[in-house]
Amino acid sequence: MTDIPDAPVTDLDPRRIGAILARLPAVAASLRHNSLEMALYYVWEDPAEPEIEFVRDMLTEPLDVLLDRWYGGRLHASRLAAGTMDAIIAELRPPTPAS
Repeated sequence: MTDIPDAPVTDLDPRRIGAILARLPAVAASLRHNSLEMALYYVWEDPAEPEIEFVRDMLTEPLDVLLDRWYGGRLHASRLAAGTMDAIIAELRPPTPAS
């Protein structure tokens, strides 16, 4: 996906991350937890897959720790984002209604 060294984020499955994030609030509500973090720890006490570890780190770690672990540091994260910024922004924006 990229020539940036030590960027484990490039090996993750974005669909799996999305599925975890999409289901986590419902799981938290059904368990009567007050935070997503607590639900994540309860449901996935021993993460068996890197996508779960990534989501856990996103919810619990400071940004620089997340960037170091998953992106190979802030500089590599910036390079990764710069290479795909237009596509990332387009994916994050809601579709415009057809006229």
